[in-house]
Amino acid sequence: GHVNEVFIDGTTAEVLGLQSLDDSVFEQKSIIDDIELIDFNQAAELATKSLPGEVLAVEPDIFEGFDVYKVEIDGTD
Repeated sequence: GHVNEVFIDGTTAEVLGLQSLDDSVFEQKSIIDDIELIDFNQAAELATKSLPGEVLAVEPDIFEGFDVYKVEIDGTD
């Protein structure tokens, strides 16, 4: 019966905190409806299509104000 916003570390999945919200949050349109979300595996697959090599790491990051995945690739060049 409660609405909570949960803050989670994207690397360790540790819960950093939470905040109670009122029911008015359900009346707002979410920007997520207009965005296609991908997971770690999809990010790695997309990255290796652009830059061939072995994926060493995939981490959440921020680029120009957007939440992104940073993919580290061991390439030939």
